[in-house]
Amino acid sequence: MKIPTTVIKEYLFEKFTDYTVTVDEFITKSLFYNDRKQHMSINMETGLWQCFRTKESGDFIQLVSLCDEISYDEAFKFVGKKLISDPSSLLMPPRKKQVAISSPNNVKEEFVNFKPLSEISTKSPSISALIAKRFVKNRKLPENRFYFASSGKYANRLVIPYEDDKGFFYFQARQMIESGMKYLNPTYKNHGVKSSEVLYPCSSNMSYVVLTEGPLDAITLQESGVNATSIQGSFLSRHQLLELKRSFKNIVFSFDNDDAGREGLRKSLHLSKKLNMPSPYVVQPPERFKDWNDFYVSASKKDIRNFVNENVQKLDYKYQITSRLRGIGHS
Repeated sequence: MKIPTTVIKEYLFEKFTDYTVTVDEFITKSLFYNDRKQHMSINMETGLWQCFRTKESGDFIQLVSLCDEISYDEAFKFVGKKLISDPSSLLMPPRKKQVAISSPNNVKEEFVNFKPLSEISTKSPSISALIAKRFVKNRKLPENRFYFASSGKYANRLVIPYEDDKGFFYFQARQMIESGMKYLNPTYKNHGVKSSEVLYPCSSNMSYVVLTEGPLDAITLQESGVNATSIQGSFLSRHQLLELKRSFKNIVFSFDNDDAGREGLRKSLHLSKKLNMPSPYVVQPPERFKDWNDFYVSASKKDIRNFVNENVQKLDYKYQITSRLRGIGHS
């Protein structure tokens, strides 16, 4: 399908508010993580796009699918309505299907460069390793849930592994110094895995799950006796929500107490409505804390567990009205 530049530009300027235009490139914030520096580029002539940080890429119809949180087929029809005058032509199947992962997940291969954080001696570690151990200790998290990258692409980073009964399938590598990108994650191009299709491992035997942005908050809640998972940012994908819907009776949204978290909550509620799901639940850490781990540093496991139990509520119309009156921006 040849998509005119006018259609592409009209859609981009309507959907995005924070952007930079340079010749034919439309630069904006990534859809795949909490981006503050515009790491996503879209060609206004072709509609082809890429995220420079996650290495995700695709065509214009895939972009519409992501932005409007609809299937590829629905996005194809949406674009077709702007191009085709004969409604019957919209029944034609898409000429391009969503690309499936063609290579196996090879994340495990990276772990040859990682060492369990708990096995690193404090007598003569590297400065980065020492900072990583101190960071985990200060966040009151167990060392045995983390690794440290001693070499390779992710060298000198704290590694947060994602592991199930089949082994490692994802990780986040966190920078320990204030230089460079804070997180480096496996990419589809290099590892055959998409962050938008990954959930942090949690118990599937529970009727509920609390959904957080990052794995450190999921680990914090798990250590406190609360079943939790994370989505690697404030953007909940259709794939992730459908997986959660299949696995759990009750889904509890719990994004960070900042603008990105509030926007993530709004979009997640919108997506759940599109999928005809019953009203999800919501629980936020106390407003003076950015996230659950910040709260945990000043509290105990029991405090966390009790706070969650006492403050979970339906994410319904009443909650949204109350939130607006309190001025925390849910709309």
